This record gives sequence, structure tokens and C-alpha cells, in this order.
Amino acid sequence: MRVPDLIFHKLFTSRNAKTREEIRRAHEKIATGKRITRPSQDPPSAHKAVGIKRERWELTKLAENRSFALSVLTLADTTLGSIHDRLKSLYASAIRASGDLLTQEELKAVGEEFKRALETLLSLSNQRFGDNYLFSGASPETKPFDENLNYAGLSEEFYVLIDKNYRSAVFLNGNEVFGNITHDFHVYDITLTQGFDNVPDNDDVSFVLNSETVSGDSLEELLLGARQKLGDTALVLTYEKPTGETVIRIVSQSPISVLGAKKTSAEEVFLDNVLKVVHHVFVVLSNGEPVGEDEIELLKLSADRVSYARAKVGASMRELEHMRTYQEIRRDILDNAFSELVDADIAFAVSDYERYRLAYEAVMRLYDETRKLTILAYI
Repeated sequence: MRVPDLIFHKLFTSRNAKTREEIRRAHEKIATGKRITRPSQDPPSAHKAVGIKRERWELTKLAENRSFALSVLTLADTTLGSIHDRLKSLYASAIRASGDLLTQEELKAVGEEFKRALETLLSLSNQRFGDNYLFSGASPETKPFDENLNYAGLSEEFYVLIDKNYRSAVFLNGNEVFGNITHDFHVYDITLTQGFDNVPDNDDVSFVLNSETVSGDSLEELLLGARQKLGDTALVLTYEKPTGETVIRIVSQSPISVLGAKKTSAEEVFLDNVLKVVHHVFVVLSNGEPVGEDEIELLKLSADRVSYARAKVGASMRELEHMRTYQEIRRDILDNAFSELVDADIAFAVSDYERYRLAYEAVMRLYDETRKLTILAYI
């Protein structure tokens, strides 16, 4: 029994269209390397692929955060290393400048070393990463230490998200890194708010020590008067602020009453950070005084403080390195899962393409032979 031409034509047309579509899809897989190019081709797999792609994007952003945090902390580690080395050197110089071994001029020369070191330490403490300060905490655009060596940053640290449940401190609290230093002795600063006049013997500048007034017409008279009032119970020093104001510093083992009077203001000073400690030792030496045990102990505490902060930074850096390994493994897993859903198997695609092409050619030959049949073939 023969198949009528009309039915044969319809079957051929249907099969031809299907085969051509299969060839087109196989060719598309080979050309693009993708099994799915439109969601409609495999909706469940396409939905999964979108979720994996979103997770890969999130992981990329977290990896960028990790790389940024590691770069910042690497600079912080280098900076703290330089500060620690400088403090150890100053500690050795302070020991050399203690006791009665050096003359006043030699002590002042060591003081110049501390002055230069303080400039370096202040610069390092205000180190930047790009436009942000390393040690200003959660306010990285704020300069952490001013010219008076006071901390101006925030007590909270600046964190970045490294993973869904893990964040890392990046810009550190400078008060925590360089501060929290305590001492048992008392320091008072008396600032001369105005200069001396040219009128002799009118005692135009004064302040009050333990309810007794100290007055004078020159800095030398004020220093002498303070030393006479306090005797051996306190050390009376002088230095100049960056603003140019003259300051009389009194160092005492016991608390004393210090009040400002004519053209003066007074305050108790706390050497609560590394920079203030170095500055205080500079003041002692620049007055030709030997470094005492208290100052040596403070320098040691300062070096230990910075060493501790550097150890914490190193621990954070190691944790970030572990996170890098973890994130790289996660990335590989996500890439493989995405590839299994979306990417085509080129070898199978080529095989399918050849199979469909041969089938198409066979159908076309059959159709061609059918069209050549004459009326004699039906007899």
C-alpha cells in the first residue's frame, strides 16, 4: 500500500522543520558554548542559574572587600612596625640619658633626637591609605592626631563585610592603638597666654601653686619662683607649643594645686598616648634634665602598646588569608555548578549536529526521489 503524496508531503514538511530546528540548536550550542541561551529552553535550570549567578556576584563583591581590607591592614602593619622600631630606639636612648652620665648639653642633644622622632611618629600616626587615615576609626576622613597630639578620630573602628557572617576592622581606632597609657605621677601645664610687658618689677604674669602665688617679669623669674615653692618635690620644666605659646610644665609624684592667674591658664595633663609620652621625654631632655625611671617605663609601655596593636593587625591579616582560600573554593564550586546548568558539552553538540545534518540530508534525498516518480510507478 502506498502513502498518498499529500500525506507524505505533510510528514516530510513536519519532519524537515523539526530536523532543521535541531540542527539550528546544535549549531547554536557549538557557536555559543551554552546549553541554555534563553530561559524558555529550560526554565528550572535557568532559575537555578540566575540564583547561582547572583551568589557569584555577591561573592565577587565580598572578595573585593577582602582584598581592600588586606591592602589597608598591610599598610597598617608596615606603619606600626616602623613606629615600634622607632620607639625601641628611643627607649635605648632614654636609658643612655638617665642618671648622671651625660652633661646638660649632651642631654639636650638627645632631646633633639626625640624631637625629630616625634615629628616622624606624628606623621606615621597620621598615615593615609588613599584619602583615608589608617588610625581614625569609623571617621577615616578625619586626621587622627592634631598638632597638640590629641586624638580627634572616633573610638569605633571602621569595618567592611568580608563574608555573610564575618566583618573585619580596616581603619583602626588610633586611641586604642596608641593610647590607653596610664602613669602614677602628675603633670601640669601652665600656659602663658600673653607675653611679658617691658615694665620692670611689676610682676605682670602669675599663677598659683598650692595656694601660693608665683609671679614675675620674665620666664626665668617664673621658673625660679616655682622651683623655690615646690623644692625637690617636683620637676619644673618649660617648652614651646606649636602655636608659639610658652608653657611651664610641672611634674610631681603627688597631686598639687595649680591654678592660672594673670596672663596664664593651667591644666593637668595626661600622657595617655605614645606621642605625648615621647613629647614629654623631649621636654625633660630639652631642659637639660636626665630621664627618670617613670619616663623610661612609659617608653617601654608605649613600645609594648604598639607591639600589641601590630599583633592584632597580623591576626586579622591571617584571618583574611584564610577567607581568601575559603572564597576561592566557593567560587570554584559555584562556577562548576553554573557550568553544568548552562554550558554545553561541545563534543555531544558536534555529534548531535552531525546526526541531525545526516538525517536532514537523507530526508531531502528521499523527498527528491519521490518527486521524480512518474505515473508508471503507480501501475
